[in-house]
Amino acid sequence: MNNPTNYSNTLEQSGKSIISIPDIGISARFLKGFVYIISLKETRSLIRIEGNSTDVTGYSPEELLNGNITIESLIIEEDRNAYLAKRQERINNSSSDDSVKFRIKHRNIGTIQVAERIIIENDAIGNPEYLIGYVEDKTVENLNALSMRQLLAFREAIDRFLICTITDRDGVIIYANRKFSRQSGYTIKEILGQTHGKLIGSEHHDESFWQQYWKTISAGEKWTGIVQNVAKSGKKYWEEKVVIPITDSNGEIVNYLSLSNDVTSRFELERKLRFFKEAIDVSPDMMFLIDLGDFRILDINSTATRTLGYTPSRLLEMSFPSVLVDITENELRFITEEAIKISSGKGVIETRMKTSEGVNIDVDLVYSVYHSVKWGHRVIFSARDVTMRKELKRELESHKTGMMEIARLAQMGTWEWRPHEEIIILSANAASILEVGDSETTITFAEFQKMIHPADLHILDKAIERIFDQEEPAAFNYRIATAGGAEKHLSLKRYNLKISSDNRIVSVQGFAQDITEIRLTQIENEYYHDKLEQLVFQTSHHLRASVSTILGVLEVFKAGKPSHTEVDTLLKYISDAAIEADDNLRIMFRRLQEAQSHRK
Repeated sequence: MNNPTNYSNTLEQSGKSIISIPDIGISARFLKGFVYIISLKETRSLIRIEGNSTDVTGYSPEELLNGNITIESLIIEEDRNAYLAKRQERINNSSSDDSVKFRIKHRNIGTIQVAERIIIENDAIGNPEYLIGYVEDKTVENLNALSMRQLLAFREAIDRFLICTITDRDGVIIYANRKFSRQSGYTIKEILGQTHGKLIGSEHHDESFWQQYWKTISAGEKWTGIVQNVAKSGKKYWEEKVVIPITDSNGEIVNYLSLSNDVTSRFELERKLRFFKEAIDVSPDMMFLIDLGDFRILDINSTATRTLGYTPSRLLEMSFPSVLVDITENELRFITEEAIKISSGKGVIETRMKTSEGVNIDVDLVYSVYHSVKWGHRVIFSARDVTMRKELKRELESHKTGMMEIARLAQMGTWEWRPHEEIIILSANAASILEVGDSETTITFAEFQKMIHPADLHILDKAIERIFDQEEPAAFNYRIATAGGAEKHLSLKRYNLKISSDNRIVSVQGFAQDITEIRLTQIENEYYHDKLEQLVFQTSHHLRASVSTILGVLEVFKAGKPSHTEVDTLLKYISDAAIEADDNLRIMFRRLQEAQSHRK
C-alpha cells in the first residue's frame, strides 16, 4: 500500500457498515469517532488523523500528531498492556479483529470507554506497512447498559470529580449531584424542576449562542463548550461543559446528561494572558521568542514588526541573527550558552538591528533565558530602539568636548577633594594647570599643601573652614609653586558638597582656574596707578609754584604803576614761571608716554 489515504475496506461502527471508503478525509467527517494511521516502518510514527479526535480524547489532531501525546499514552495503565499485546498480535498476523474495548484518559472529563477497530495494510511483498485504527466513544452506549449497582458506582465517581445534572428533553433538571449544589449555592430542592438558564444563567451569552446549543443537542449530537454561570450569591464562574443526549431503545431523546468542570481559574488566567499579550503588543520594546536550537523566531509582538518594517509572517520565517548587524550566530550562541550557566540567565547587549529597508538602528538588547520542561531552553529578547538616545549622547559628547576645549582655553579644570581619604582628584585640565599630568590625576592633600605659597597658607585654613561651615559656594585665591617650579595664581571655587546619611562630608567638588595672567595684569595696573599718582602730584606741585609767581606779579600791576625797569623785571618773572610750567607739563606727558609704552 503506497498511499494510506486511499483504500477500500470495511469499518464497522455500532452495527453500521461504511463500505468502500475512497478517502479518509471525506469519510471521517461522517464518523462519530476518529481514524488514525501509524507507519509500521522504522519509528512506527503517527502520520495522519482524521475525524473527531477532539470529542473522543479532548486532543485535536494537531496535538496528537506533534508527538507529545500518543494514542498509547492515553490508555489507562490497567488496560494498556493487554491492548498493546492484542495490537501486536494483529500486526504479526496482518489481521483485522472485531472491535476491542478499553478505557482512555479524556483530557477534560476523565476516564471514558472507547472501542477500536484496526486494519493492517501490507506492502507489495506482504510485510505490514500501515496500521489504520478507528476509535469511537462508547461511554453513553455503556451507560445505557449499566446495572443499577454499576450506575450507583458511576454516579459516585461523577459526584466526586464532576458537576453533573440530568434534564428531561425540555431542559428541566430532574437530577443534580452535590457538586452542582455546592458550585451553584442552591440546595437540591431549589434546583430540581428548574432549568439551567433560569437558575444559573448569565447575560454573557447571546441568543445565537443558545440557539446553536439547542440545535446541536436536539439533533442527538454531543455539545461541548465553555459557559458562564451565576451562583446564588451573585458570583460569576465558568464551566467547561459537555452535554450528551440520552436516547431510548427507539433512538428518541429522553434526557440530556450534562457533565462539567469549574474552569474559572483557568479562564481568568487565559484572560490575564490575553491582557498580558495585548500589553506586550503595545510595549515600546520589540519582543522576540527565540528557539535556542537554530535561533528561529517563534513569536513576536507588533512593535517588532512596526519598528523593523517586516510583516509578521516574514519575521517568523527568519532567524534572529539575520536581523542583527554586529552579532554573528556563533557569538549569539556563546552569549546564550554563558547565560544558561549563570543563575539569573539575563544580560544586556548594546548592538544594532537591521530594518527591512536596510537601515541600521541602535538598540539595547535585553535577553532572558528560561527552561521549559516541554520545549527545553528558550530565550526572550527585548530590544528597545535607542537611536535617538545615541544621537543625543553623541551630541552631548560633542558639546562636552567643546566645553572641555573652552575650559582648557580658559585655564579652568575641576577637582574633587575626599577629606576622609585625604586625596584630591584632578581633571585633565586641573592636572595640567598644576603641572602634575595631562590626564585625570589623583594627588594627596599633603602634596597640594606643599604647592601653596607659605604666605598664603592662612588662606587655605580659612577656605577649609568656610567650605565646611558655609552653604554658599566661596572662591579663594592662592599662589602656588607648580611641580615645574613656576609660581602661579590659582582661584578655587566650591560648587558641590556631598554629605552622607550620617552627616559626614564625603566629598567637596569645585573649579580651579589659573588666573596668573589676570593677577599679573592687576599688579601691573596697580603699579602704574601708583606711579601716575606720584607724577601728577609732582607736576601739580611745580605748576602751583609757577602759577603763584604769575599771580603775585599780577597783584603788583594791580597795586600801582611800576617803572619801566620794574615792568621788565616782573615780565621776566612771568616768562620764567610760564617756561617752568611748560617744562613740567612736557616732563609729565613724556613720563606718561613712557609708562604707557612700558605697559604695552
